[in-house]
Amino acid sequence: MHARRFFFCTLFSAALLGALSAQAAAPADSSSPLGTASADGTASVATSADGALTADVSASGAGTPLPSDAVSDAGTAPAASPAPAFAQHAFFVTAGPLLLVNTDSESAPSPLMFSVGMGASLWQQAPLGVQSRISFFTNYYLWRDDEAYPAEIENRTALALSALLDVCAVKTWMRRTQLLQAGAGAAVLARLAAQANGVSGADDEVKSIQRWFWQSYRWLYPELVFSWLHRLPQGRLSAGLEMRFYLPLGSLLSGDGMDAALISTAFKFSL
Repeated sequence: MHARRFFFCTLFSAALLGALSAQAAAPADSSSPLGTASADGTASVATSADGALTADVSASGAGTPLPSDAVSDAGTAPAASPAPAFAQHAFFVTAGPLLLVNTDSESAPSPLMFSVGMGASLWQQAPLGVQSRISFFTNYYLWRDDEAYPAEIENRTALALSALLDVCAVKTWMRRTQLLQAGAGAAVLARLAAQANGVSGADDEVKSIQRWFWQSYRWLYPELVFSWLHRLPQGRLSAGLEMRFYLPLGSLLSGDGMDAALISTAFKFSL
């Protein structure tokens, strides 16, 4: 059920962002012709509404077209090329569902949590940039057979307060108002176990869960990240989606496969 909710959350997020991007797209401005050419080869540039100089070049043969910046007021430099739509460095925030894969059939189904985060993208215009993010979420655990397992609320022993710190190398592609990023890196999952509300006499189990979190590389996650941003008009704000896949190094080394893997999808807003 949680996996199905996670899929529909992701689908709804993508559809909503696509609709907002289409509505925010501004129509291209039309411009009037710069000049006219007479039948005898005379090229002329019409006088602008604010009194700019008028250029008139006559020739017996074919005339040479005038560049658009060739005629300007005295002391006025040609217009500079437009700046890139996205800055070299950017700050962003994220919010969305996070799925924790649980392959144990005797504990809770894979829990679907809500995660919020913030981070920075550095050197976006370079061939390879760096992106770092920290995100926060909570979930319940129980202690059984010297292992900690995700727990439903009625079977909870400890509440885990989690902070996930990511550092990735990222490749960026920019095209007009669109930005795509793909990268890989590693994340450290720091978890603090506290006795859950309504539970008593479980101090030893909570301490065992806390130690279990930091054993056998359960805190280290290789990571893949993909994101898309659309630059909104009339401002520096960009909005889009991101997905992150966290591979559970501890489970892979111990033979538990993808148990404890993390899959994140989120709205992303960048400045």
